Amino acid sequence: MAVHCEVTGTLDRVERATQFTSVDLRVASRLPPGADDALAPRTVEKAEGGCLISKSLKAPVHLTTEIIKDDARQVRSA
Repeated sequence: MAVHCEVTGTLDRVERATQFTSVDLRVASRLPPGADDALAPRTVEKAEGGCLISKSLKAPVHLTTEIIKDDARQVRSA
């Protein structure tokens, strides 16, 4: 399985301090032929739940996933 991640964060002044006010996390996973389509989204969600960085941020983290079969057929986007 190949994984590509992109993150965009928004900084703003809150109570006279600069901090992240939102984070958008986009994860694209490419699955090899025969891979379990349901396993990749669960793996990404589990990784997000245990991520020390996202847990350390006060800002909400918005996760978007895209699962692509190795034959280039899109399986699921959330």
